[in-house]
Amino acid sequence: MVARTARAQSEADWAQKYTAVREEDAENRFNIFLRCATHLHLHVGQMIYLQFELKKTGSRL
Repeated sequence: MVARTARAQSEADWAQKYTAVREEDAENRFNIFLRCATHLHLHVGQMIYLQFELKKTGSRL
């Protein structure tokens, strides 16, 4: 869904104004998309780290 939505954006769409609570400085759609993508990357890194830590302790979830 995310990839399909991103592909559907035109160059002009990315530059459109974006506003949301606690995202006052996002300014446009591209900035918020990039911010969300980097935030997702952070969580992927956290999950990888937790996986390695759980393997070390022998924990099973």
